[in-house]
Amino acid sequence: MKIIIYILFLFFINVSSLIKPLLITNNKQFQLKNTHKNIITISPGGLAGFYMLGAIVYIKENYDLSNYDFLSASAGAWNSLPMTYNKPMDKIVYDIINIYNNEEIKSIYDLQSKFKSLLIEKYNKDDFELDKINIATTTLTIKGFQQKIISNINTIGQATDSCMASSYIPFVTGFKLQKINNNIMFDGGFKKFPPPEIVSYFDINPYMWNRDFTENCNGLLNIKTILKSEELFENGYYDSEKNKDILDKYFL
Repeated sequence: MKIIIYILFLFFINVSSLIKPLLITNNKQFQLKNTHKNIITISPGGLAGFYMLGAIVYIKENYDLSNYDFLSASAGAWNSLPMTYNKPMDKIVYDIINIYNNEEIKSIYDLQSKFKSLLIEKYNKDDFELDKINIATTTLTIKGFQQKIISNINTIGQATDSCMASSYIPFVTGFKLQKINNNIMFDGGFKKFPPPEIVSYFDINPYMWNRDFTENCNGLLNIKTILKSEELFENGYYDSEKNKDILDKYFL
């Protein structure tokens, strides 16, 4: 019995040693490290994240993104997972949209928690190019909010924890503090995004094709908004299709 316990102990030690720790940098450090990379940014957007998902699917279906890495924040952070999904998009899009249509979803926190559970339970890390994902968050210091970027993501758990941190707005998206490497993190949209210190090759955001969602930005955080997830997704997809000439200039 002792031998079995010892073998299991060694197994878990070896497995844990294979998981690289998350790297947290500031904007300047991130830019210096990625000077020679083309970075596509995926911006915050609340429930308009479904609109951005439509744009992402259109771009992935029509262009080769193998030479790009991704930096995202808040709702954009969640979209970095379908952006790096390496299998046909139908399955993950269906799963994501159906989460929003679940009658149990009463808040943004419920939506994020369901999405996290879905990814952990139904997908594995080999379904994604996790090494291409970088997620912007903020920390609170005596000088105010400072932007921090999470990199070296190796597991779906690390990815979803980082997404939860990047979209944490106290009392709006939840009450539980979000920590990464024992640092309390807040929504990546609390600071300007894309960060001015970082060169964004192309930014995916809710207003990229000049669509007006609401006169009040709070509408994009209201889970009871009249806009359906399917409608938002389809608008993002077809607006991108209408602007194919612009996308061609960037990605062909």
